Amino acid sequence: MNRILFSWLFFVASFISCKEDSNNKNYYPVQAWIAAELKNIDSLNLSITHISGDQHDSVGISGKDFKQIALGLFSVDFTNENTRDEFAEEVLDEGDNTNISILYFADEKSKQPLKKIQVNIKPGQSSPKSIYAERTDITDKTIISRKIIWESGHSLTVASAYYQNKQLIREAKEKFEW
Repeated sequence: MNRILFSWLFFVASFISCKEDSNNKNYYPVQAWIAAELKNIDSLNLSITHISGDQHDSVGISGKDFKQIALGLFSVDFTNENTRDEFAEEVLDEGDNTNISILYFADEKSKQPLKKIQVNIKPGQSSPKSIYAERTDITDKTIISRKIIWESGHSLTVASAYYQNKQLIREAKEKFEW
């Protein structure tokens, strides 16, 4: 009898210890990295060029305006327990010592606008080469689907597609270089 009770208690304890606790999830600090990139741009007083459309219309924008755009695009708070529970993590090592990808996928029920984040890191370095994200925003009757790539120390590119009634009504591409 004791042996059965001990086996049952061991099974229950093992099951409970295997349950994933969202407090133990560690995510790459995407927002902290972006904040550091923005601080470098600001402290070095780098000029930022905003290129939009196919005609390559370019204008300079202020660091303050760029910061607002950048932080708005990557608005995900992994320090919030509810947010952590909405994302799954997958790490891919390409095996050729050129890239490690850390992927975060929002579950289907997530109300987060960011649906996918991919952090690309060169092995042996702590700072990403780039961060790629997919984002969906819904405003009134318009769905805006965005593909975003931030290349470390260089640029931010945003490709947007605007839909109404499931029909594509407009596409836009913007690039910010420094």
